[in-house]
Amino acid sequence: MKSTYDELPAIDVLKNEHNFLSKLMGSWHTAVLGFRGDRYTPAEGREVFQSLRRQFMEFVGPFRNHTEKEEEFLYPLLVKNAKTERDLFSIKKLKEEHTMIFTAFEYLLRYSDEDINNMSLMELKAIAKDAGELFNMMAAHFNKEETLLFPKVLTSLRSPEQQQLFNDVYTSII
Repeated sequence: MKSTYDELPAIDVLKNEHNFLSKLMGSWHTAVLGFRGDRYTPAEGREVFQSLRRQFMEFVGPFRNHTEKEEEFLYPLLVKNAKTERDLFSIKKLKEEHTMIFTAFEYLLRYSDEDINNMSLMELKAIAKDAGELFNMMAAHFNKEETLLFPKVLTSLRSPEQQQLFNDVYTSII
């Protein structure tokens, strides 16, 4: 018998996706930290920011694919098998966080779509600060899913449901 949720193939898939997304986030967080630490001249800041914007755009697609899997397959199974109101509340809040994260990305992409050459370093730093806050929100979100929801797959889903979940989530997010 399995002793931890880490041994469940469906959870391995979702955790690997979190790891992949976290790695992508880490690449743009480095730029955010550079802005925070005043490491860039205005010209360097514009160059770094153009790269940062590309990284945002490259991140959104895989993140959307990942969250769609969670919302289409994982969350409904956990709602169906929820044992407490707290379980239902946790799932609802995590789904709301997906919406908040996408709203933040839309804001960052829309605001950063302006002519970067006309932006001051202060304006670029302000957007980078928002990106840093988004990074922190996403890291906390992944942690909540891994500590609150993923263990529930083992404790609340029957083996056939666990297998079906694996079949459903075993797809690429890129």
